[in-house]
Amino acid sequence: MLNRAELEIMREIYERETGMLDLKEKYEAYKKLDTPRNFEKMKRECVLDDYLKFMEDCENFFENDALIVEDVSEYKIEARIELPKPSAALEKFKNKFNKFFN
Repeated sequence: MLNRAELEIMREIYERETGMLDLKEKYEAYKKLDTPRNFEKMKRECVLDDYLKFMEDCENFFENDALIVEDVSEYKIEARIELPKPSAALEKFKNKFNKFFN
């Protein structure tokens, strides 16, 4: 049986892994917008820079995710992972096109 500290570690790991899986799904959804035609639309809506930054942040995160080191001594996870997030404007732009990707 796990004690409270071990359960807390398990919760932290579960939340981190779930967040990373959700980010991978979100990345794949946004990746569908990666076409010259959509770049023009994003440029007109002033979200192209947001898109490029979000995609680059995700790629860097996935590339470096194996390098994340946690200090689990004394049942405490010291490192906190900040997952990339799209801007509200970019999310609004993508939501307009959801019907084409479902």
